[in-house]
Amino acid sequence: MRAITILLLFVASQWVFLTASAAAADLANPKQPKKKPRKPTVQITISKETTRITKPLRADGYVDYVKALNQKASKGVTPKNNAAVLLWRAIGPSHVEKASSKEFYKLLGIEPLAAEGDYFISYDKYLDKQKPAATREELEKFRDEFDRAGQRLWSKKKYPLLVGWLAANEKPLRLVVEASRRSRYFSPSFPSFEDEYWPLMAIQYPSLHQVSSLTDALRTRAMLRAKAGRVDQAWSDLTACYRLARLIGVDPSGRAFGIERLTCRTATTLAQHGGLSAIAAARFAADLGKLPPLGGAADLLDSGERYIFLETAAMMAREGPHTIGRAVQIAVDEPASVALNRSITNLLVDWDQVTRTGNAWYDRMVAAARLPTRAERVKAMQSIAKEAQIAGVVATHLRHSNLTVAKRMILGESPREIASDFMGKILAALLVPISTQLVDLEDGTAARMEMTRIAFVLAAYKAENASYPAKLADLSPKYLAKVPVDIFSEGEFKYRIVKGGYRLWSVGPDGADDNGEGPDVEDYEGDGDDLLIATGK
Repeated sequence: MRAITILLLFVASQWVFLTASAAAADLANPKQPKKKPRKPTVQITISKETTRITKPLRADGYVDYVKALNQKASKGVTPKNNAAVLLWRAIGPSHVEKASSKEFYKLLGIEPLAAEGDYFISYDKYLDKQKPAATREELEKFRDEFDRAGQRLWSKKKYPLLVGWLAANEKPLRLVVEASRRSRYFSPSFPSFEDEYWPLMAIQYPSLHQVSSLTDALRTRAMLRAKAGRVDQAWSDLTACYRLARLIGVDPSGRAFGIERLTCRTATTLAQHGGLSAIAAARFAADLGKLPPLGGAADLLDSGERYIFLETAAMMAREGPHTIGRAVQIAVDEPASVALNRSITNLLVDWDQVTRTGNAWYDRMVAAARLPTRAERVKAMQSIAKEAQIAGVVATHLRHSNLTVAKRMILGESPREIASDFMGKILAALLVPISTQLVDLEDGTAARMEMTRIAFVLAAYKAENASYPAKLADLSPKYLAKVPVDIFSEGEFKYRIVKGGYRLWSVGPDGADDNGEGPDVEDYEGDGDDLLIATGK
């Protein structure tokens, strides 16, 4: 809400000043005879410098970024190599938007799914069916069981309701594992509302939300299988989760990072408590080492995040500044005179200048995300985020911005140039700092994966030596050719023996060693604490 208030303050303060200038200009020129209203023109030049891509275009002449992402993701994809085809056959048609279902199935290359079938049943729906009279307290207990079952080994006797749920989903989960072995992923995306065009930030990705639920089920089943001594089957479920994370990593939502972190958490439990043989533990560690890296932050910044900025600017040019509420997914009352609002905005704002400003910010972020070391990436991203925030404060501080306007006009800048600059800074302040956080998210996920691989190597060491090593260096060269480096410190991960086990941790994004007292990585939200794996006391 603060972001919306800032923008509206900006609009109110600057528009009053600048419209006065426009009114003065009108007085100096005789009024022309009224002409018939013309069809609104596209307010942004379609070019690589402004819109970044020049096609496909919407019916109103603006770039269709949703369609562009669909086209990019679908290149080289067929129904036979597309994991999404099998995933949707597991999910069923209930999550396909009816308004776009015909085009959805056409792009997917399959016949529409039957209304009824052996489709995945969410745990909540299963609870509603099996326990319709359950109290709120009982439902909370069942959900707590579900949360615990994906994190620790459990037996059929302990959670019989979960056993029934997994049995009911046996066929769809078989499809999910098969889907994970395919080479590509493409699931068409569409705006979620028929009557209005909503920006990329508000686009829903139903397949990705469901993929998260499907991988939750696989992780839960893996812990049941591990408890029963079926560790190879447990590992099959977890590797399917890892493969799916890499397949959907091409999508701009970034949901793959969450799937990866949760899967690492479950895999660590398997390493520590699955009773693995030295051969099995070493094999699982080797499997993790063979996985390709997860999709990078640079790619997400270059397409998804950049496109969000550019499409937000285009939406405001088309419909007026009140539509910024959609970009940040906050309901904002539309002004009474929307047409007047839009007309004034387009008179005073050069949207080409705004989009060029946005591209300059995202060019810098993409370059920063591709720097070779963590220290370089962080320094560059922090500088960019700080600059964007300061620019937004300067543009929206009423007293300061009015003085700035006066000084800039004295130096020869036009009201339109100044207003366009302010608008670009406002959008940058809203969107750029959020985008810079992707680097920490990527690095935190990578650190977790390295620690998970070390956990399996530690399991192999213990299976052969009846105890954990005194230090990580003891793992090399027999168990590891080289001990992985903590991306946050560029040194070894921290490790110490404790009663009944060990503590293994990364210093985390702030680079400060908190002695392994921070939260686990799945709870990490950029607070700088250590990322921790622990067993024993």
